Amino acid sequence: MSRETEKIIKAMNKYIDENSDESTSQADIDRLMQTFTQMLNSGKIDVNDGPMDSDDYLDAAYSSSSVKEFTDNIKMALKLNPDNIDAEMELINVKNENMTTTLNKLEKLIKKAEGILEKDGITVEGDKGDFWGIIETRPYMRVRYTYLHGLIHANMLRPAIAEAEYLLELCESDNLGVRYTLMMLYAVTGNVDEALKLHKKFNSREESGMLLPLAIAYFCNRDLNKSRSYLKRLKKVNADTLKFFEMWRRREIYRYMEDGAYLEGYRMGTLEDLCTNFDAFVKYMPVLGSFVDWGYEQVKR
Repeated sequence: MSRETEKIIKAMNKYIDENSDESTSQADIDRLMQTFTQMLNSGKIDVNDGPMDSDDYLDAAYSSSSVKEFTDNIKMALKLNPDNIDAEMELINVKNENMTTTLNKLEKLIKKAEGILEKDGITVEGDKGDFWGIIETRPYMRVRYTYLHGLIHANMLRPAIAEAEYLLELCESDNLGVRYTLMMLYAVTGNVDEALKLHKKFNSREESGMLLPLAIAYFCNRDLNKSRSYLKRLKKVNADTLKFFEMWRRREIYRYMEDGAYLEGYRMGTLEDLCTNFDAFVKYMPVLGSFVDWGYEQVKR
């Protein structure tokens, strides 16, 4: 869900709060939601009307043409709202400090975000499983997601696995796609059992983000027959499997993934799909050299 959509939901919640009280029935709230939507569609309500707020400056930062402009917008967002977790997270990221320092700052920001949620009456114990569905939890989820990828970048794979598993506990519907990152973590650590459980949890879907990690995990455990069977299944659902392995063997995939242009043409069951699932694990690709050489031959057949 885009930030623009989140802005609309926040405006709708504000409209409902202003036009209801404790005695308002659910039917009345539904009517208020309908009225808000009608007014929004007719132009009577404009969520972008009025002076720029903290989130507006955050959005402006994403379209900045320079690091200075980006930083200035982020600082303005924090000046207007010191509790803007997304803005504070971006300020940490743009400083590009060493990973240990960055992780420490993200851990403190996670604690701060938890405190803000508690003030809003949202607790991990009471709302676990429904995070992200509650709009106020999204900045918290995003900072934890950033922390997860920081752990991977720092080669702290066991803490990264624990973090990814926790994120899936918080949001069972997995709106952030954490399951694919976790599958690759299980793969590069050779954890077949947990990878199979996770695949089953998400209905054993035949998709690149599940099948490629399983092929890698079985290969790392020297179960070549099982690895081969998952490569066969991968080739059935992704026509670019052979192309991916060819580019990987020739090291062309690194250059292809480096500029991030592949994300613009992302579609399921394509080369872009495979690259997206490998994005956080590029540095592990050379380590998996034996797998790619062997896997290429299997896929080629």
